[in-house]
Amino acid sequence: QLPVVVISHGYTGYRSLMFYLAEHLASHGYIVAAIDHTDSTNAEIDFAKAPFAGFFSTLYHRARDQQATLNYLTSAKSPLFAQTNPNKAGLVGYSMGGFGALSTLGACYQFPDAMVQQLTGAAQPAQIAALRTQLNSCNAGQAKADPRWQTGILFAPWGGQYQLFDPKSLAKIQTPLLYVAGDQDDISGYQGIVQLFQHSGSAARYLLTYHGARHNIATHPAPAAARDIESDYGHYAEPAWDIRQINRVNQHMVLAMLDCQLKQKADACQLLPTKNSRSDEDKGWPGFPPRYNTGMSWQTGSANQSGSK
Repeated sequence: QLPVVVISHGYTGYRSLMFYLAEHLASHGYIVAAIDHTDSTNAEIDFAKAPFAGFFSTLYHRARDQQATLNYLTSAKSPLFAQTNPNKAGLVGYSMGGFGALSTLGACYQFPDAMVQQLTGAAQPAQIAALRTQLNSCNAGQAKADPRWQTGILFAPWGGQYQLFDPKSLAKIQTPLLYVAGDQDDISGYQGIVQLFQHSGSAARYLLTYHGARHNIATHPAPAAARDIESDYGHYAEPAWDIRQINRVNQHMVLAMLDCQLKQKADACQLLPTKNSRSDEDKGWPGFPPRYNTGMSWQTGSANQSGSK
């Protein structure tokens, strides 16, 4: 039986946005489900006319979609049920997918009234209060986080820049986590991502930073159809990085993390850097000889970094 990996795109996106990663993981013995999130895909949202038309729905449903996907894949309804390990699952979330993933893994949202009003356009106090109550859930709307989620990969998770997660709930998360971010992120904000990493309670947690990169550190290369429209091209391109190189590094790190945590492969654990390291230290990483990890840094978590102190 094979572990499950659920891949969750951002706002906006689509299920094949990280096909390079999904195919890589599937080829190494994972059942991979990348999903289209209703009210959150490129096909549904017109950024020119109504860019936030699906935003509230996305905020509310993202984590619930992720949990529903795992529930389906591990049920008898799934055509892959017989091949699926019902107790081993990993969650990959990009941007708004990362926002949802943190809730799915145990975090609680803490939307203040002002943010609810800003994000939804609600004006009446009673309406704002009702929407805030809907949004401020934990554990993908469940009483507790599903223990089958045993690894989380968070690419540029959104929400930390607005302090939308309760630090105490983040500190209680024990699921191993790999954060991936660009230090020039102009959507999720790098410092917000760093704070999420620092407040997460997982003993096994890591932060991979692409220096000089912005928000697009999880997507596939821009398709030909996007190259003539700047707003489309900007959905994929990284000005200072070759996105194909980022894709290859993501494949290496994510597979190593999942193999280490879900399959308990000791040799896979050794493919992850073991301590804080910057590429300008002229030292290589496992799988990356000196000079070939240029432009990246790696941070590891520890108990005294977490929100539990």
